Amino acid sequence: MRDYTPEQQDASAKIKEAGIPIKLIKLDDTPANSNKPWASGVDNRGSVGASTCIYALRADPGSGDFKVGTIFVSNDLLKTVELVYIAEVGEDDKEGLDKYHVVEDDREQYGIKFVRRFKPGNVTILYYIGVAK
Repeated sequence: MRDYTPEQQDASAKIKEAGIPIKLIKLDDTPANSNKPWASGVDNRGSVGASTCIYALRADPGSGDFKVGTIFVSNDLLKTVELVYIAEVGEDDKEGLDKYHVVEDDREQYGIKFVRRFKPGNVTILYYIGVAK
């Protein structure tokens, strides 16, 4: 099987050069009442479980210019989001970006609606992260 590591490193370098830093946040999913987790009714937005910082390109799927990645993300899925981040894999968390719940970009927070990987073979080259307020 072909090794796609050089392509992953090249994509990461290009995204770092042209992109912006974003923070991915995993919200704490521990229920307030462990005996009745279905009845806790707690908004966990203020409770951060983990986070990582990566670089990404920000794209507006509503603009007529958005063509990159439409092979990997359906048009129906793109209609459900405000922005799409084309993100590098990052060095801290190479295979786990789909566990995060929130993207923070310039102090604005967006809920993650979908995460798709561009992964030929066994190496993830980049991510498509769809978000909405």
